[in-house]
Amino acid sequence: MIINQEKQKMAGNKTRDGFRIADVARSVSRLFGIIEVRNGDRHPFVLSYPGMFPCALACSTDVRRQISPWIAQVTGYSSNQVYQAIRSGRL
Repeated sequence: MIINQEKQKMAGNKTRDGFRIADVARSVSRLFGIIEVRNGDRHPFVLSYPGMFPCALACSTDVRRQISPWIAQVTGYSSNQVYQAIRSGRL
């Protein structure tokens, strides 16, 4: 995972619900081999998984409504479990 700090500063550094974008990207990248976190053209980060539509991670992203359900589909955990793991930094 390559984190482009300059791009992140331009787009803002927190999601809509107050999570730091870099922290969420780092947490998701810990699922190495499962979910790919890459730099996007229009968004600071894009989460991708084979066979699923990519999920953008930016300052307009709501982690509870967008990221958690997407990761839950990939991992098989419930959306609430994923959200709590991201919130506590245990993902």
